[in-house]
Formats: sequence, C-alpha cells, structure tokens
Amino acid sequence: MKYIIHKPYIIFWSLIPILLIYGFSFGEETLNINVHDTYFVISITHIFNLISLFFVVIGLVYYAIHKLNRKRQPLLTKIHLLGTLGGIFILLLLPLLFPSESDWYSEEFKNGAIKENLLIIQLVTFTIILIVQPLLLLHLMISIFRKKQQSNG
Repeated sequence: MKYIIHKPYIIFWSLIPILLIYGFSFGEETLNINVHDTYFVISITHIFNLISLFFVVIGLVYYAIHKLNRKRQPLLTKIHLLGTLGGIFILLLLPLLFPSESDWYSEEFKNGAIKENLLIIQLVTFTIILIVQPLLLLHLMISIFRKKQQSNG
C-alpha cells in the first residue's frame, strides 16, 4: 500500500491499456443521452479514450510530484485514488446491472424504480469523481510550496 501511495502514477498509467482495450471491445455501440428534445449520441469508444486521456494527465501530475522530489500528502492521495478509481469502476460495472432493452417492458421494470435507482447511483458516483478532482490540484499546490523531501542516502 505504501508503494501505491508513493507512486500512484503507475496505477493510472497501467490502467490505460486495459481501458482502451475494454473501450474498443464495444465496437460501434453508442451512449444516447436525451435532454428534452435533443439527443446526444456518443461512441462508447470515445468515452473510454477520454477516460484514458484523463488518466494520462493525472499520472503526469503525480509523476511530476515524484520527480521533483516533493513531499507527498498520503491522505490526499488516498482520497483521490479511492474517489477516482473507485468511482470509475462503479460506473463501468453498473451497465452490467442494467437489463437489456427488451426486459424494460417486463412487470418489474414497468414502474421504473430500478432504472431510477441505477441512474441515481450513477449520478452520485459521477459527482463524487468530480468532487475529488480538486484534491489533485490541492495536492499539487501543497507539494510545490512545501520543502523538498530529504533523500535517503
């Protein structure tokens, strides 16, 4: 665990190929978002490409903190890692719980309660991911203004 806290960029960078392969496995599938009378259609592959780019940037920030030999904040790193990675994995696993569109018309899904609960879980998870991202900037700012870490040896 100590290794993960001191080099979190390795986790983010190692997940990039996995996310890209997973994203490309969807092929031509799309995410359709209906807002009033407007439909937004986004390729699932593009979503995974965006998440991968997001992980590249986060990894670069953590790598810069490491290479500049700045003091790290273990608590901020833990909260950021848990919020970001945990949230992304929850969002990736939730579609497995969704029924196929043909099942939406069965008796248990007619009231829409299950779909609404899954949507609420997705929104809360996405909100948590957004809330923990400023912690990375806070971590970066604290690391820049603190003294350099003493080298061992």
